[in-house]
Amino acid sequence: MLFSTDVDLVRHEPSLHAEVGFASQRLWGPAPAVLLESGTIIQGLGELEFNDWVGSVLLVDGVPFEVTGHNTGFVQVSRIRQLGDPILIGSERPVSVPITAELQWFGPQRDLAYRQILAMLGLCAQGAPGDGPDASVIVNRESLRLLETYGALHLIYAAGASAASEESALWSKAQLYRVRYARERERVAVELDLDGDGMAEVIRRPSVVHLVRG
Repeated sequence: MLFSTDVDLVRHEPSLHAEVGFASQRLWGPAPAVLLESGTIIQGLGELEFNDWVGSVLLVDGVPFEVTGHNTGFVQVSRIRQLGDPILIGSERPVSVPITAELQWFGPQRDLAYRQILAMLGLCAQGAPGDGPDASVIVNRESLRLLETYGALHLIYAAGASAASEESALWSKAQLYRVRYARERERVAVELDLDGDGMAEVIRRPSVVHLVRG
């Protein structure tokens, strides 16, 4: 399980999909759908086989919404909220009218950032082959949400800026998130339970490793 979601990316970079949506995996749409129930239920997404609905971002007529629940053919959504906010914020669009919905996913970039963080901590991804402890020994997983978010945003914007000049906005944002990632890497302390007793006995900080595009 990764430390962040696509919603975390949009909380920090609201224009993410508009600027670098081409770097995402387009899993569904753009296609017609219908907004129901005070603007928090969307019908018409079919039977898409996707295991990471909650925390993903659905574009509704180009506006990012966070997915908070899923059932066959329906998703529950909210306008992007602050982390931990329990109140759903519906769309201001009239209900029961056609909309265009699209699911763009940045999971691969978050996964790459996740694996690089684990490597810096001397850990393996859960279920991955290899000797030594894996990510299950991390006690304070939440502390790595921001680091993974900055790492993924750097990778996304760096890929988007690869064909642009160094004066472009994409290049500037790639460098911005590289710096933020480096600062957060220096700040964060990760608690590990290496003997399985439920208590952290080791604290590690990510070592100095440069992000590279895969």
